[in-house]
Formats: sequence, C-alpha cells, structure tokens
Amino acid sequence: MAARFSPTSNLLRKSRLFALPPTLAPPPQAVSSGPIAESDTATLPYPIRAAIVTPDSSLARGDWGLKRPLPAKSTIQSSSTPVVRINALDTFEHITDFESAGDHIKTLAKWQELNLPIVLPKDTGVAAQMGGGRRESVFESKIDNTHESIKSESPDSKRFRFRGPWLAGQTNFEFDRYLASVRRRKPEFMMKLRKLVAEGKLADARRKAREEGKNLDDLQKPQEISDEEFYTALRSLRADPMALGPIISKFLDLPPAPQKPNHRIHLSSWSSAPSEASSSVYGRQGPPKTHPSAGLSYLRTGAQIDNHPVVGPQKFSRPFQARILRPKRRFRGTAYKAVVAVGGIVAEDVNSHAFREQNGPGGISDFDPDVPGGSKYWVHPVSASITSEGKISLSTNRAADTPKALYGALPEPAEPLADYVHGPQRTYAELTSTSGAEAGRDGNVHEIFDLIREKRTVKKSAKVIIERYYPKLTLDFETNKRICDEIAIIASKRLRNKIAGYTTHLMKRIQRGPVRGISFKLQEEERERKDQYVPEISALDVSQTESGQLDVDADTKDLLKSLGFDTLKVNVVPVTQQQSDNRPRRFGGAR
Repeated sequence: MAARFSPTSNLLRKSRLFALPPTLAPPPQAVSSGPIAESDTATLPYPIRAAIVTPDSSLARGDWGLKRPLPAKSTIQSSSTPVVRINALDTFEHITDFESAGDHIKTLAKWQELNLPIVLPKDTGVAAQMGGGRRESVFESKIDNTHESIKSESPDSKRFRFRGPWLAGQTNFEFDRYLASVRRRKPEFMMKLRKLVAEGKLADARRKAREEGKNLDDLQKPQEISDEEFYTALRSLRADPMALGPIISKFLDLPPAPQKPNHRIHLSSWSSAPSEASSSVYGRQGPPKTHPSAGLSYLRTGAQIDNHPVVGPQKFSRPFQARILRPKRRFRGTAYKAVVAVGGIVAEDVNSHAFREQNGPGGISDFDPDVPGGSKYWVHPVSASITSEGKISLSTNRAADTPKALYGALPEPAEPLADYVHGPQRTYAELTSTSGAEAGRDGNVHEIFDLIREKRTVKKSAKVIIERYYPKLTLDFETNKRICDEIAIIASKRLRNKIAGYTTHLMKRIQRGPVRGISFKLQEEERERKDQYVPEISALDVSQTESGQLDVDADTKDLLKSLGFDTLKVNVVPVTQQQSDNRPRRFGGAR
C-alpha cells in the first residue's frame, strides 16, 4: 500500500465535493393570469439543498470540508447561525456560490419546540376542533407503506407511493412521453387480460355448475381460451369503460385520480380502481413527493402530559405566541380568515367565525400599527400535516387563561367593541378637566394623528404601486384609479382616490426629474427612454417654419458660428426679461 495518496484520492477522502446530495426540484410557481406576489429572497416551503455545518475548530479557519475555505466575512461575521448551503460548487469560473442556510435551520429548531406529531392530511369539511375525523399518525403500520413494501399486499393496507405517475399533475409533454413508455408493455398487458378472461370464464362455469348441482372437482384451474373467445371478450371490455378502467389502473399501478365533479361524466369516461392511497387528499392533490412526515417529527402520538415544575401535570400543553400577519378580511370565502405565524410556520386562524369578535385578541380584525413587532396572541398547536406540495399545514387553538398564566403571559389587549354595541349614547368631557378648550384640543390631536397616519399610508401605497406597475400607469387620474381597483383591495373609494391621485402626481414629477422615495433604477430607465426619443420633425428643419429661418438669440448665433453652422438661416430675436409682481401671501397680506 502506498504511503501517500494521489491528489484525486485525497480530494475524494477529505472533501465534500462528491458528497453533496443532488438538488431537489423547487416548488412550482402558481399559474395565474393576474399578478403574483412573490419574493426571490423569501424562505422556500422546504429546503432544496443540503445545509452544511462545521465544528468550531474548523470554523475559525473557514474550513467547511470543501475544496477551498470560505471567507469568514460571509459566514461567521455576518450570521449568528454559521450554516451554509452550496448553490454551485467550483464552477467553470472557479467560483463557489454559497449562502446562509439559517432560515431553514431556525425554522426546524422552532418546530421541534412545538413537539407535535405528524398526522395524515384529511379534508372532511369539518374542522378538527369540531370533531372532524380521527387523526392518524403517518407511522401507522397499515398506512406507512409503499409499492415495494410487503405489507402493501394485504387487502386492508394503504400506501402513499405508487409505481405509476399521477396523471392529473402531468403536462402534455410528460403525458405523451409516458404513453410512449406504456406502449412497450402492450404484450404484457394482453397476457394479463387473457388470464383475467380465463379466470372470469372459470368463475362463470363454477357458478353455473353450482346452480345445477354438479361436481366442481373438474373446475379448479382456468383452461386455455381460443383467440376468438379472447377478442370477443376484449371487445366487450372496450365497450364497458367501467370494467376496463380498473384493470388498466391496477396494471399500471396509478395513484388515485381526482373525483369526478359531476355524476354524468361516467357515461363517457372510464373508472379507476378502488383507491389504495392512505389519504383521500392525495387523490385531489397528488401523492406526496416525500414521506408524509418529511422527517420533521417521528412522534406517533401527541397524548403526552406536560409536567410543570411548580403546579405539576397540566391538562393543556405549553402555549406559544402567534404573530398576526394579516387580519381578517371583509369579503366572503376562505380568504377572510386571519393569517398568523407560529414558530416560523404560517397558518390560518380557524377559531373565528364572525368578522368582528367581542372578546377576540387585539389586532385580529383590524391592523394595529402601534403595537411593537405586530399584534400577537397565545395558541395551542393541535396537529400538523404535510401537503402534497411539501408545505406544512398547522392547526391551532386559542389558549385559555390558565396555561398562559403559568408561563408569565400578560393579559392580551381585547378587540375593541363595535360601534353598534355602544349604542347612540353621548360622550361628555370630564368635569375634572381644567377647561373645555383643553378637552377640545385633545380631540383635535387625535384627529391630526389619524390624518397623519392616513397620509403616510397613501404615500407609501402610491410608491409601491409605481415600483411594481410603472409600465401600466399613465398621467391620467381615471386610468390610474382603474388600475388601483384591479391590482389592490382598498378599504374605501375615498382612500382609493387619494392613492390614485398621489400616484398620478408622482408620475408627473418623475417626468420632470428625480423623485425621492422612488428607486434609482426606475428613474434611470425613464431618463434613458427620454434620451432615446427621436422626434418626427427636427427642430433644425427650417422648411417647417413659416419664415424659413430659426429664431435664436445673439449668443446662440455666435455658438452656431463657432460650431461651423454658418449656412444655417437664423433670425436674431432680442431676449426680453419680464419681472413678475410680488405675489400675495397664501393667507392674506403682501410680502
């Protein structure tokens, strides 16, 4: 054995150049005819590249097990979580493209604190809090199976993985390619059909002999059938899609297809085999791309008791704070629910059924900009499941006062009562105040602050609209008002008109020069567009003027002469300066 290794073998032994797993496919983008709000820097629903960590002894040297060390300025000095993911390793330009993987690492650490088991996704139409079906763990022996598992052969077992693709999720190109591969299995399928036809013929013969009281000893094995009998049975199967469909689906081992939206469709379509999927959701959204647990949790049940160090065992688990990302909306549908974040996971607040709650947490119905860090309230995580797209679906309940008090939670600000609850009662100033003018001044101060807040909202919204939809906007107020209605949901027409008016004002200012608050890139593109503008009629074309000459002043004539434009016909016009009168002040009086 050689005492020294070659450079290639040493690289393979010590480097992660060939040890990194392949990159997963990113989540597909939503297909929509309208604008889609997305961000290039947002955290993906699931990691597509492996996260790399290195011990502290190697971290100080920048040694991550790669071909070259990574700079400390981009790793330990710029992030409190020194974990990286490699986008491109030692490219043709000798560059290693990497970035921080702290987003998914932090999310995983927060998730593990919730201590939740992963259950199968179910959509029974009834919430889990109202008893909407039993939640089964993804690790149950009868459902934790694939097409290669031995237990999947039993009649009552379910599985989440199939040999065939989910046809409802394929594109036209993918479906045509799959058809080309299926055509090669035609001889195998014809042998399967011949065997099924022979077994069906044997079953009919046994039934007929049983009805006539004959001996069944000679009818134990199916006999060979002729080609004429086989093609006759094949024609009858083709005429009955309800009989041929399950045979094809079982032969190709296809996942369950989505349910038919109409009971009349079966008259002109084929039926699939009985579903063997572990969840009915997999038939509508497709089978999961990974294990139903996604490796987030290996707990089989949530039947655990939290033991408090002071008061002992508790009925409820530990509550967690949920940050309100979006309050309720006023229109109907599933989008009216509030959106919250629990441990880095976005979920819907399914506990509210009315838009305005009398005892709900503050900020659940209306956005409150005065709360530092956003409005929050305490919740109990109930269950979690992984969708077919790899996203986490989290269900929560609002926490009671007792478990919140054990963990030092302060009383949450209650949702303000609606106006109709107070009634038509009048409000009087306190008698202890020094004067009525002071009370009136306090009311004016609150009104001024409301106007300032609304003014900031109008300006900020107008700038965001210009940044995102600048090519569509014009200098016309009515056009911009119509665009604001199409791209945004604005609370009132008055606020819509203010935003559209300020947007039109900013568009006119951009035409004249730089505007504060608008990106430099957008204004540079507008300036380049103006520089590249070529008029239809040149300003130096004397044939377009009535006198056949250009009206210039004496300085311009000397400039043209110095530039060599002596042949240009010009007419010198004296420049007169007009002094404007002093304008009166805005509120009366003269300067």
